[in-house]
Amino acid sequence: MAFPREFILKARQANLAEFLQAKGYVLKREGKNWRLPGYGGLVIKGNGYYRFSTEEDGNALDFCIKFLNMSFRDAVLGLNGTAVADVPLQLFKEEKKELEMPARHKNERRVIAYLTKTRGLPAELVVELIRAGLLYQDEKGNCVFVCNDSAGRAQGAILAGTVSNVSWKGLAVGSDTTFGWWWLPSGTDISNTVTVIEAPIDAMSLAVIQPTSVRLGHVLALGGLHREALEGFVGRVDVKKVVLALDGDIWGRKAAAEWRDWLIQGYEVENLVPAEKDWNEVLKRN
Repeated sequence: MAFPREFILKARQANLAEFLQAKGYVLKREGKNWRLPGYGGLVIKGNGYYRFSTEEDGNALDFCIKFLNMSFRDAVLGLNGTAVADVPLQLFKEEKKELEMPARHKNERRVIAYLTKTRGLPAELVVELIRAGLLYQDEKGNCVFVCNDSAGRAQGAILAGTVSNVSWKGLAVGSDTTFGWWWLPSGTDISNTVTVIEAPIDAMSLAVIQPTSVRLGHVLALGGLHREALEGFVGRVDVKKVVLALDGDIWGRKAAAEWRDWLIQGYEVENLVPAEKDWNEVLKRN
């Protein structure tokens, strides 16, 4: 079926929150936006959406095709107010996989060399994290930052490559993204503050730049913009203050602004913005 251009344009401009609510989806109000819990920081505003965990966005028509598994025809009809019998009742979710922690190499020489020489981090800090079980080298030479629960059990891992001038990041297969990389710097008393950063290397960098560990409190690296890791943390740990120290790029600033609107309802919120793209760039500049 060929649709008139105006019909397709109307579908793209449809109010996405109203459409989803009419289909029975439960959305959470956050300022001027709506949020769909459990879908990687999926924020809905007007006729569009943005997903922080994957940095993707689109209009109402894109959403229906990607997340509701609707055909182009049914999405256009549905968004124009025409009844469509086969609109799915549930959003598409990937099947949960079992956690597969990367096999550990016999030593951490490559990781230590990369983090100290390329990233400019102190060797004693790197060794401290290895001894604490929060970091190791896998058989491919990658950094493996272990995401533990409060009992010290691994729930996932954030991976970072160690080849200079090649940026590679990932997650261990089956990682539970409601758990980030949680670190309490040595000398820090149990704190009611958590400092939230995108990557573990940036978390380490900020601790070096700003070594007042009491101010940083708990340090939580999300492995990107996985808001669900922050939600999981504040749900499990009693904190009163959240310091957002995300990247200084457009996505980090956008996430910080969105998350502040959500957090301000129950927490004291502070925003730290690096002068460079991220905190490791700041460390290396200094």
